[in-house]
Amino acid sequence: MVGADAARRFDELFIAQRQEIGAHDARHRHPGGDANHEDDHQHGVDHAAQDARQDDDDQQQATGLKDVYVLNPTLQALPNPSQIPGETATVVQFNLTLANEGSELLKIGALSSELHGNLLGFNNGITNNTCDNMILTVPAGVDRTCSFKATLNVPPQTLVDVISATFEFQTDGDPAPEKVVEIESPVVIEVIPALQVFATADPANVVEPGGDVAITVQLVNNKPGKMTVDELVDSVIGNVDGEGDCQFPVEISGGAAYSCTFPVTVSGQSAGDSVTHILTAHSGNKEYEGSAMIHVLGKKVVLLPVTPSGAVAGEPNDSPCTAMPINTNQDNYFLADDFDDWYRFELDSTQIVEVELSNFMTTSGQLIVYAGTCSDLGSQSPIGHNGVVGLLPDRDISLGELSAGTTYFVRIVTASVTDASSKSPYLLRVSTSAAGGN
Repeated sequence: MVGADAARRFDELFIAQRQEIGAHDARHRHPGGDANHEDDHQHGVDHAAQDARQDDDDQQQATGLKDVYVLNPTLQALPNPSQIPGETATVVQFNLTLANEGSELLKIGALSSELHGNLLGFNNGITNNTCDNMILTVPAGVDRTCSFKATLNVPPQTLVDVISATFEFQTDGDPAPEKVVEIESPVVIEVIPALQVFATADPANVVEPGGDVAITVQLVNNKPGKMTVDELVDSVIGNVDGEGDCQFPVEISGGAAYSCTFPVTVSGQSAGDSVTHILTAHSGNKEYEGSAMIHVLGKKVVLLPVTPSGAVAGEPNDSPCTAMPINTNQDNYFLADDFDDWYRFELDSTQIVEVELSNFMTTSGQLIVYAGTCSDLGSQSPIGHNGVVGLLPDRDISLGELSAGTTYFVRIVTASVTDASSKSPYLLRVSTSAAGGN
């Protein structure tokens, strides 16, 4: 309503003023005209303008509004880079954009960083600061940009800085700001270890009491310069220098990685146990850790009198890289008691392969087969898929001829876990026959 009343008052004043100007022009064009007519017309114009102005004054007094304006400043602060190595002196550039998305001229009154202080004046903690000579007035629809650089050398963490700005709005030539708007923009920088240690176990699951496992370690140097890793120590077997293909000390170029694999043996474990290998890399006086976990599964779980040896329940194979190894041409029994089950198998030679799933008692499930490495399956299309909607206890996929030298993954998705699916095991079988009719 305020906007509509203001528009109406403006129109009334505008019309009255135009009429007043027209009458004035008419008197000058016809000095000998009807004086009484001109006086009457002018008297009406004066009253219309006076009434309109009085309405405007009354509305201002009632609402306390002299003008209708929109103040909408914004602030964006972005770091480059946004991820840096810890405990390493790294230069980060902070790029700032201060925008006026409102309707009035604004002035930047203050600009500061929670970590680096005032950005509009001298600051010896930063370099290349263009904010201190930035134009501080910001008309409506205009952006002001500036940047500064700071050297960070902090331990690994999620580092948060907060950039704050104050915008001032002035009216009627008053030097004091009528309104002050304060806004903030958080800046998040991920500080990662200078050296990252990644470890994986293959297989990630063994049947009690244990078995042989290969542990692969990857050391990633996140620093721009080279880094020497003096030794790598496994919490179970000790120093791995000379184990498998691991050789230490090793020099790793900036941004590069070194990987090696060594064997371990799990023994004396019971179903449900897990063995964790903690890998500690030593570089100078610094230590960096990673770990690999090996799960121990039971030999069998007797769920029904006819359940054969090899049935497993509650298996921890919920992702490609923890896929449970299974043999071909063997019945395997598992429970559909969670969303994802992953299995993997390999072939000794080119074979004709069929994947069969029976007693799959869920109303929303899928049977999917992939080929490749576990870390790359997210970008791979499946080589076989049976995702028929509804209760379909028996599903199969004929894959045709598959070659040796590749790992094949079977994914069973139980989107709707039911009482039947979580208590009655399904049967999974990978059947193979010789290719080429041999």
